[in-house]
Amino acid sequence: MKVFFILIAMLFFSIPHSWAQTGNGISADQKPNTDIDRVKNVVYIELLGNGVSYSFNYERRLADRLWGRIGAGYTPVLFARLAAFPVGVSYLIGKKSKFLETGLVTTFAYADVDALFDSEDKEEFGVILSPTIGYRFQPQEKNLFFKIAFTPLFTPFEKKFFPSGGLSLGYSF
Repeated sequence: MKVFFILIAMLFFSIPHSWAQTGNGISADQKPNTDIDRVKNVVYIELLGNGVSYSFNYERRLADRLWGRIGAGYTPVLFARLAAFPVGVSYLIGKKSKFLETGLVTTFAYADVDALFDSEDKEEFGVILSPTIGYRFQPQEKNLFFKIAFTPLFTPFEKKFFPSGGLSLGYSF
């Protein structure tokens, strides 16, 4: 499993260098202005989805249609607390301001459960893998960002699958 995390980290940090040239003889300054080229950063809140209940996220365009994401969320529930940290990549397919978004997110989760009947508190760390497919709306005229996605959650250590979805709203710049 350690090798898996090292490979994912190497992939995540090497992607911006993989597409350094446009490949079609046109420099980056001569490319036509499209919505996807205009926006480089997005900040948003996601309800449900990869952050389990909610998360605050930052996305950065890594290449032409490839985006990297990092986020954090915290959920206090009656006798438990859950901290979730989604990290992932996504690829956009589409034109103008409407895109099909596909991606893979790894959520690092930490749960702290208060002892109700036991004398010991329980702390657990887990990893949640989540493929993502959804609709992304990001218009050029305004800085609005909206996304709705199907984000099934898979816990590889426990081998459990949970269907899930997320709704995101934020600001692109």
